[in-house]
Amino acid sequence: MASELVREFLPKGLKLKGKREGTISFASEYPSGETDKLWANLRTGVKVGFEEADYMGLIFGPTEVDVEVEKGLLTVAPFSSRVNNGRFNFAGQADFRDEPTLFKTAGPIQLAKDIQITNEMTGRLLMYLNPIFAGAVSVSGVVDLNCERLAVPLAGGSKNDVELVGTISVRKLRLEASGLLGQILAAANIARAQDITISPTRFVLQNGMLRYDDMQMYVGNNPVNFKGVIGLDKSLNMTVTLPYTTRGETARVGKEARGRRITLVLKGTLDKP
Repeated sequence: MASELVREFLPKGLKLKGKREGTISFASEYPSGETDKLWANLRTGVKVGFEEADYMGLIFGPTEVDVEVEKGLLTVAPFSSRVNNGRFNFAGQADFRDEPTLFKTAGPIQLAKDIQITNEMTGRLLMYLNPIFAGAVSVSGVVDLNCERLAVPLAGGSKNDVELVGTISVRKLRLEASGLLGQILAAANIARAQDITISPTRFVLQNGMLRYDDMQMYVGNNPVNFKGVIGLDKSLNMTVTLPYTTRGETARVGKEARGRRITLVLKGTLDKP
């Protein structure tokens, strides 16, 4: 039963290392034969701990988490963990009386601070943020994420029930240019071996679609702007404004360029933009 309780709210694909000893007590009242109502009436408390965890390229250090369930309402107390040389902060609730059961943050929270980017993070998470990450390798950089709202299905839902509203920024980003980024840099005659910065960008993930109005990116001192929608099904409906103008000049930070910057439509999929 204890292992079932833990698995109920841990994300799929999470790998844990280390052992913890402790006790757990629980109680639930529900009509005979109606075991589907067990969670909606559960009362329990448990401390979950591990020495190391790996989730989509996020490597967690030693962590202790207090979890309580009262009349089907699961509460994860606020905790902070060292992740990829940065910090991950979290607290949330899930009501097992709701269908689907969604695990939600208790309020606005800085989920990630100074977390170093890994190749696995890029291929499993960041590619849905911007198509330049699709197919990228040898990736490094630092990411911050402030979350306004997060809801993740625990039971009875699908990936389209995931909701995330927040602001993300990336600095000191280096990667071997993907096909798309390589084309952008080549079009503007920009050297590839430069740090990339993504300015704080507010985004909304809802109904299987991630959208933002303007993602300001700097490749060295050359501005590149993305706008539009990326689907969790890898579909693209975006525009990209190049650092290249209609007068044949390259836009640079702090320097005026003649002509308007060129904007292109970006469709297709993350695999084939």
